[in-house]
Amino acid sequence: MLDGGDVIAVEFFGQTGWIEVTAYNPAIREIEGKFDVTLKSDKGELMRFSQGAFKTKLTNQ
Repeated sequence: MLDGGDVIAVEFFGQTGWIEVTAYNPAIREIEGKFDVTLKSDKGELMRFSQGAFKTKLTNQ
């Protein structure tokens, strides 16, 4: 995380939530979906992402 240009060392871990793949095109290696997750930091802080969406190309990394 960044705070005013300074790096803050905080790790977040999956607490609860879901990820749903709504479309996948293997010909062009594109995937899309939606998610709703809550993450918990190593300091006990919670971060919630609701009604999230993604669309991206898959790579071979």
